[in-house]
Amino acid sequence: MKFFLQATPRRDRIPSAAVIDASLAWIKARLDDKTFDFCYGFIAGGGVAICNADSADAMLKLLMNYPGYSFSDFKVEPLCDIATALQEVKAMVQRVAAGA
Repeated sequence: MKFFLQATPRRDRIPSAAVIDASLAWIKARLDDKTFDFCYGFIAGGGVAICNADSADAMLKLLMNYPGYSFSDFKVEPLCDIATALQEVKAMVQRVAAGA
């Protein structure tokens, strides 16, 4: 499964340089092992990634192992294939149009 992940820094907690270094190493390892398709930072802080995990439980475990976890708030959304999603929307529209 793919998940959208957005991290927003908690302004009331500043991580140490060691936590930042550990976070950078953790992110690089997730990119190298293809757990993350990509990871980008926002200019004002925080960032976004597309993550690969077998389940929501696996995504939770992944996130809880991030060294900077306690310094950020997260938004996580499961993703689906856009063609599949649009075909389902089309089928629903056709059912509504037919009065079903």
